[in-house]
Amino acid sequence: MQIEVVKSKIHRVSVTGADLDYVGSITLDDDLMEAAGIIPGERVYIVNVNNGERFDTYTISGEKGTGAVVLNGPAARKVQKGDIIIIIAYASLTPEEAKTFKARIVFCGDSGTAIGAASFAVRQLGTKIKPVKHMFHGPSYTAEQCIDACKSHQDKPLWQILDTPYEKAAQILAQGHLLSWFKGRMEFGTRALGNRSILANPNFPEVVEKINHEVKFREAWQPYSVCVLDSVAEEFIPSQQHDKYMCRAVTASDNWAEKYPAIVHVDKSTETQIVDSASNPNLYKLLLSFQNETSHGMLINARLNRPGEALVCSPEDALNMFLG
Repeated sequence: MQIEVVKSKIHRVSVTGADLDYVGSITLDDDLMEAAGIIPGERVYIVNVNNGERFDTYTISGEKGTGAVVLNGPAARKVQKGDIIIIIAYASLTPEEAKTFKARIVFCGDSGTAIGAASFAVRQLGTKIKPVKHMFHGPSYTAEQCIDACKSHQDKPLWQILDTPYEKAAQILAQGHLLSWFKGRMEFGTRALGNRSILANPNFPEVVEKINHEVKFREAWQPYSVCVLDSVAEEFIPSQQHDKYMCRAVTASDNWAEKYPAIVHVDKSTETQIVDSASNPNLYKLLLSFQNETSHGMLINARLNRPGEALVCSPEDALNMFLG
């Protein structure tokens, strides 16, 4: 018996062209195909992040260094130039082979170009770059500043100083409510890592629709990322895929993918933040409280922002985003 597993994935690449008059296929830069382990003529599956279209086609070779991602023939009607797509190739393996097989995944985008160029320049100057220990490099705000923001906000939200904030937050989440979690220094980068987050209970199937319709206004088919206690992460994803910064896509176990469908793509990939007491003490305490309340050590973790907007920074930003 053989099963199909993900062999290669080109994640969130931008479409550079759509040619309706060409023979049906997808033209890919040879460098991109080589990096992903995909060969010309190979069958691939395309997921359009912008419109939700899913279809399969085959690859043809594109000139190296051009960045070409061109949909040809009828497939050109399913994309527009600039759309973000995911390209997936599968392989047939025996169950034993599949247990140890590692997919080759290529992440695309230019969001790291500036910091990469800066790192290169520093190295050229001979300065040793120190390892990153955390991503919380933004501003922080006092409780008094948060209270002042509530008092001056046009909607006059109710506020309360809590003796046990982690336990109270866990109770709110356990009841299926959405929680805006604003605590500590703002994250650096594109990910919400638990200081500027919208948190939700993945045990409620309707919670994703609630996030989409009340706060985020995004397509229903897009799954959400999660934050997971390090003590239960091994049940979810293999230890070699553990990531504290939510920087890469990982493959969820079959059991968890079935149990929490709102957090995985069609290929069972997901973006996960593994949380321990050192990486984010506040989020760790909240997750522990939630686990004590529900027996689940995982929460949906979405960015505290609207589509197309930056991650919120100040208490005023958070109130305007969550209540606006």
